[in-house]
Amino acid sequence: MTKAYKAKFLLAAVAITGIAFSVSACSFGNTSAGSEIKQTDATQKIVIGKTTKQQVYLDFGEPTKVVDNGSTFFYSWTKGSKFSFMGMGSTNAVGNSLVIIFDNEGVVRDYRITRGAVDNTAIN
Repeated sequence: MTKAYKAKFLLAAVAITGIAFSVSACSFGNTSAGSEIKQTDATQKIVIGKTTKQQVYLDFGEPTKVVDNGSTFFYSWTKGSKFSFMGMGSTNAVGNSLVIIFDNEGVVRDYRITRGAVDNTAIN
């Protein structure tokens, strides 16, 4: 084997190994947490001035978070995608919440589905 042939062979081997490594080091996937509540579900199941806490529990289950002495329920979920390359990556996810505010009698006063971080002043 000549020196030039060995150099070309070595270069080709390194290139093939590099391509194989980089393809195997990539990963794609979906990420999610919590159960999505669609606007249509909220609209059909929640009636301001009528729906009670008990009915909300029956329809949507245990809230993700309860604040203000039980007068505000948060149901949160996240959906998105993730990508990584050789151990480094990023996630493109959107967080959403259904926020329900109850009056002193435990009846829905207001509700809203929001994107991103929410505090209880968002719909007061």
